[in-house]
Amino acid sequence: MKIASKCASSLLLLLLIAMNSIADHSVGGAVSIALNSSGSTLILEKRQWLVELSTEFRTYSQFSQSELLGINAGGYVIPEKRSALFGSIHVGFGLHEKLTFSIRQTYFGSEFNLVGDSISESNVNGETRLGDPTIMGNYLLFLNKKTGIGLSINGGVELPVSKQVVNNSNLIITSSSSIDPILGFAWRSTFDNSRIDLVTTHKFTRAGLDNRDFGDFTNLTIRWTKELSYKADSLKSNKNLKLTLLTAIRNEVLQPQKQNGEIVLHTGFQRTILEVGLQMNFRNKLFIPVSIGVPIYRNVNGYQNKMEMGIDLSVSILF
Repeated sequence: MKIASKCASSLLLLLLIAMNSIADHSVGGAVSIALNSSGSTLILEKRQWLVELSTEFRTYSQFSQSELLGINAGGYVIPEKRSALFGSIHVGFGLHEKLTFSIRQTYFGSEFNLVGDSISESNVNGETRLGDPTIMGNYLLFLNKKTGIGLSINGGVELPVSKQVVNNSNLIITSSSSIDPILGFAWRSTFDNSRIDLVTTHKFTRAGLDNRDFGDFTNLTIRWTKELSYKADSLKSNKNLKLTLLTAIRNEVLQPQKQNGEIVLHTGFQRTILEVGLQMNFRNKLFIPVSIGVPIYRNVNGYQNKMEMGIDLSVSILF
């Protein structure tokens, strides 16, 4: 049982990586994972359940004066995102010792100004929407318990729940109105009390209503985790509690949108995010990771707000 619990606890961190990859586009309940990308890479034990609640608060930089002049000169009306709140609920079940089935539902809320020609900058708006649910299957190809090296693959589909197409390019896209396949894999290697994980997922976005294609999304995350030693007697004596340092670099690429085969202006981006956090583990059953992410590279097409900072909090229960 100790080996099984240790294995489940280690593989749970693969989920936490995937879950921390939410982009400004609904991507499998996105993980990254952020909290969330395109489903999880967790492999549960047979007949084991996982319930996870995740949230991320994100802030955005405002348009500069030169950007506002360009928006006005071009006659554009663009939402200027101020902040956004992402949430998700994820349920997983171990069908087999190597196969896990999972479903994730996301929720999005944001606040923004409408800026552009003849638009008041004090015009503050907000929106809340359900995202598209994702159904995933995750298969463990191999796991060497002696070396700590493991590899799993995941595949699934994102299903449209909304028939409303968001035509404004700078809003957070919560539904592609199409059935979109997702593929990915997760690799890990363990060294003493630390581990390196590599997780990548790709969402193949298809054209939906009004022949609008919201762009493929790719996430690549490299994470280093280390179990911390305690100096305080109160913590050291508590064998049920474990603390783990979380550090990661995440690269996200969202392809430009297309309408009837033509590229939509002010869509598509690439960014690299540096994350640092701490995870609390209670008896290998309850996991609470908290992390903060700051972009170290940002590139957007046209006029779009750039992410400034994100704060992630999750609660995961295994039973």
